Amino acid sequence: PNLKPVGGYSPYVGDRSPKQQTWFDDNGWIGLAFLDAYHATGNNRYLSDSERAFAFIAAGGWDTGPGGMWWSTTHPWRSGEALACAADLAARLYQATHKSLYLRAADKYIGWADKHLLQVHGVYLRTADHPYPYLIESKTKMGSASAPPPTGTTTPVAGSAKGPAGSPKWP
Repeated sequence: PNLKPVGGYSPYVGDRSPKQQTWFDDNGWIGLAFLDAYHATGNNRYLSDSERAFAFIAAGGWDTGPGGMWWSTTHPWRSGEALACAADLAARLYQATHKSLYLRAADKYIGWADKHLLQVHGVYLRTADHPYPYLIESKTKMGSASAPPPTGTTTPVAGSAKGPAGSPKWP
């Protein structure tokens, strides 16, 4: 709770140090869980808890240089997983609250992912820079830029935080 620059959710019960290593994707998943609890119960406490998780991510997770979402507060590398859950959380918080800051964040995160992580067949890389590059297939293994994407494949991060085209509401 005393994490810097704003409070978030640390990995272990009782961790209170402002310097505690904390993961931005974990705060995203926790924020999504709180948002699910809010939708299930209507209890505004869960919505506030979800917004707190997002505030932590937004305050310290974004790489202010080239962009992307840091994996943790120690900034070892930028993480596609952290970026994906932050985008999902922002989009869902926008749907729940209609606060424009969440829509702007979701569009920023999705736009960056589309530019830097989206591969030729509509698959997103897990990270922009990773200590284990052998886990990520190169563009040449995934196909050429001229190859058409496979049909019937979509990803939740693609599109807009307002929902897929023609969809009245995105769950």
